[in-house]
Amino acid sequence: MALGPSVSYAAVPSFHASLDPNTVQESMQYLIGTYGVSKDEALRRLELQNDAQALHTLLTNDKPGSYGGMSLDQENGGLLVLSMTRPADAEPYLAVMPDRAHVKTRTVKHSLHALEQTHEGLSQQISEGPDSVYVTSIDTQNNSVVMWERGWVAESKKNGTWAEKSGLNRPMAGRVGMGVDRRSLCCRQDQHHQGPPQRLQHPEPARSGRWLLH
Repeated sequence: MALGPSVSYAAVPSFHASLDPNTVQESMQYLIGTYGVSKDEALRRLELQNDAQALHTLLTNDKPGSYGGMSLDQENGGLLVLSMTRPADAEPYLAVMPDRAHVKTRTVKHSLHALEQTHEGLSQQISEGPDSVYVTSIDTQNNSVVMWERGWVAESKKNGTWAEKSGLNRPMAGRVGMGVDRRSLCCRQDQHHQGPPQRLQHPEPARSGRWLLH
């Protein structure tokens, strides 16, 4: 019985770097205390995190049309989750990782490069800045670009009480599908609001979200 052709990959030089436990004691203790892991497991997770930084640089440079970002899931075993539009593109890099067993890939629709281009274009389009009513962010977890409305900024400008020094940092994540989805920040950041922003239920036509990528 004939077997199918074997899959071979171009060799990728190792980018693994071992860590000296004595130099990362504080980080190890954090993982031990937070996730209840052993010293060996804490060191493994830190080395995987260190390798992930090198992998990010490699994939950003070598596979910009496929690489979609990554995340380290400490809650579920210290797994590195790699987002790719074509997961096979990552295999030569993963093959040289000593902790390959704790790396998994997922298929996404858009590369990080495409998200960054969309984000940059949208940011320029709305003249985003410290005193913008609308701010944008890239959400790699959900493979999306998100537009937010800072309601307190709009209200302050309407009332004539807005000052640029009141501007706040943009939010770092959203929870929507790809494209641009309008979200409303319901509280000021300095009020320590921890809940997720709520989607605008009845936006005016001029405020409706725009899907830039499908």
